Amino acid sequence: MNKKYFILFFVLVLTLALAACTDDSSVDSDVEESTGGEEGSDENATGDGGGKDLNIAMMDDVVTLDPHGSNDSASAQVRRNIYETLVFQESDMALAPGLAEEWEAAEDDVWNMKLREGTTFHNGSEFTAEDVKATLDRVRDTAVASEVAFLFEMIDEVEVVGDYEVNLHTEFPFAPLPSHLAHNTAGIMSKELIDQDYQAALDEAGVEMTADEYYELRAEGGSEYEDVAEQISEYTGGVIGSQSDGTNHLMLQSRTSGEETVLEKFDDFQGGDRSFETVTFRVIPENGARMAELETGGIQIAGDVDSSSAVRVVELDPVGNIRIENVSFVE
Repeated sequence: MNKKYFILFFVLVLTLALAACTDDSSVDSDVEESTGGEEGSDENATGDGGGKDLNIAMMDDVVTLDPHGSNDSASAQVRRNIYETLVFQESDMALAPGLAEEWEAAEDDVWNMKLREGTTFHNGSEFTAEDVKATLDRVRDTAVASEVAFLFEMIDEVEVVGDYEVNLHTEFPFAPLPSHLAHNTAGIMSKELIDQDYQAALDEAGVEMTADEYYELRAEGGSEYEDVAEQISEYTGGVIGSQSDGTNHLMLQSRTSGEETVLEKFDDFQGGDRSFETVTFRVIPENGARMAELETGGIQIAGDVDSSSAVRVVELDPVGNIRIENVSFVE
């Protein structure tokens, strides 16, 4: 029985391998060629001819599903398949449309962004400018205390111009903003999920206030906002860290901390069909154990494999290799 195996010597490009399993015409042709084209087809995606389940070994576990909660590689690899960003960064570092179809510097300190229409979140709600505002307001909120807030701290205001248009006002002219919006921690969440997270935090902290009232207080600023933000900071991220609601091609099915995160195909994704039903990110810390799983067909993609194991991979029969000369991302 034929089995196909895949190995990634650079784990930071794992999301490219998943993108190559789709029929999305926007996927760069060079990326498609490097992943073997038909090697990712239905025929042997599971290693047993089922073509429905893709199993990936990771050295480290996901820290959190909250885009604003961590900046580690393992979390980024999973979250990039759940959430889309306004701007997408290609493998050659060029910027391409994401949830924003167009953007321009309307003024020295204002970026105008036209958003994609007809996109839905995993919960079925429609993607609009309100979700962009909710996401970018949250990452800058001191109550969230995000370690990546510095990437977005130059944003002074997120102005909703229309259902599918926003203006990002910055404190000073900032030309690299589109690149910052392509970072994995800029993944757009649904406002519904963000509202739930804030309300849960307010309730846990014993603050008698609705999420909307908190947003109004935050917009005003001042000492009262700072006091409430400090009270709820211990609890923010509790909902978003364990749940997810994005617009990308995979949605959360289940998660067992320290063991695995299982994502399933999002049927309403507009970027093309996928040749698998589920993708399981398994936590296998030891290199030897990852290699054993790769050799026996327990996984189809192994990340963080030692260079000393390259010969073992090449000797797998038959084997589909992904050779990546030099790709890196700054996370």
